[in-house]
Amino acid sequence: MKAKKFRTEWLILCLVGVVAFISFAYMDLLSTQRHGICFWDSLFSGNILNYYKDCELVYTGNAYYHVDMSAHYDMTLYFIFAIWNLPCYIYEKITGLNSQELTVFILWGKALVLAAYLLVIREIVLIRKILNPNGGKEDLYKIVIAAASSALLLIYSVGTGNYDVISLIFMLSGMRMFMCGRRKAAILHFALAFSMKYFAVWCFLPILLLYEKKILKLCQAMIGLVSISLAEKIIFMSSVYLHREDTVAGNILNGMVGTLLGSSMIIIPGIGAISLLIPAYFACLLFAYFRKVEAERKNSEAVRYGFLSWGIFFLLADYSQYWIVFLIPFMILALADAMPAWTKRHPKLAGMPWILESIAAMLILFRGAIGYEWVFLTDSGTYLLPYGLAKIFHREPVWGHSFGGALKHLNAEHPFLPAVSVLIFVSVAALLVICFWAAGRTDDKKEGEWIGPVMLRIRTLFQLALSLIPLAYYLLLLFAG
Repeated sequence: MKAKKFRTEWLILCLVGVVAFISFAYMDLLSTQRHGICFWDSLFSGNILNYYKDCELVYTGNAYYHVDMSAHYDMTLYFIFAIWNLPCYIYEKITGLNSQELTVFILWGKALVLAAYLLVIREIVLIRKILNPNGGKEDLYKIVIAAASSALLLIYSVGTGNYDVISLIFMLSGMRMFMCGRRKAAILHFALAFSMKYFAVWCFLPILLLYEKKILKLCQAMIGLVSISLAEKIIFMSSVYLHREDTVAGNILNGMVGTLLGSSMIIIPGIGAISLLIPAYFACLLFAYFRKVEAERKNSEAVRYGFLSWGIFFLLADYSQYWIVFLIPFMILALADAMPAWTKRHPKLAGMPWILESIAAMLILFRGAIGYEWVFLTDSGTYLLPYGLAKIFHREPVWGHSFGGALKHLNAEHPFLPAVSVLIFVSVAALLVICFWAAGRTDDKKEGEWIGPVMLRIRTLFQLALSLIPLAYYLLLLFAG
């Protein structure tokens, strides 16, 4: 199949991407944009070491959609937002007005997430080149379309403006550095990811154990992983109190530990209640360390272990819905690597894994929308496309609604959430089994394609349709409510 035959997918993907980009901006984006602007206030006032105190309960947002929010992350993330949002700071200093009252500056802040999303896609392409060096342009076109059209990745980055994809860039580039044999660069990249999102350690450990077996070097790698975050904490110690729950370390670390230790609890006689997540993850680490893998297969295994680690996390942990972006690239890459073997052995079931993946995406979206309905609050469309459509058609903008709230109400009347959770578990677990089943069948990878043109188009259209559900619900309320 020639590249020009992907024209329909490219056009629809670009159209949906643009619509998603101009539709909503979740409050986390606006608050972190504000904290980036505050960086310059602290710097130019000579008070940069007290940055976190300056950002305590800062007013963020606009007249219609706002909240008082403190800065909770390490400085790496805020420095990136500060550099990007310097034009907003300049505008506010010149005019004395709130830049977040203007569409252009909201979209400017969101463009940082869009850029991160595109860099994530680029990393996926570079990793795919390493895994399949003879695949050619057609293979790369397909991996771009499959990854970029993933509903969960598209919604929770381009759609809402959640910025976890920034950390994801460095997780993927770190894995790529491991694949290229550049261990120090890999640790540096993961250290940057860790300084933005502590959960980077979750996929770092199994990938590290796959490539490195010496205990001393493993310890050195762990020190390198936390080095940037630790240095930032030391520098800003006067502004960050480690024992307080509302500070960087307290809020994020306590939340992370609580997530790990309080998820999927089981009762073991004589021991008591423990989290099933921890032993499952520990088994993953042991598997990565002790399993013998030929040198030519290590890169493929790295992708699989990345998928396995995040698969364990999202099947067993209580997580914030937008963290799901960490799973998607590893899953797409692992499936693309495994599918030729699967297709050759089971030609009649060639499309089944992609059907399971799409079903899982839809159900994860619905379950997350119920648990985190405020992420899709219609208020986040203020000054963007939904708000503009309301003004054009002389209607009152929709406030205080969410398609997650509608699903929550439906679930209260007709409980379906337990069935949804079971189907998600079965689907993702089946995909993990398929990927590891194919691990030992390297000869099968020399033939066959990992996704056919018809399945690629169907999957792309289905997942892009999922991506438009929040906007479709807003328009339904706007014109039929």
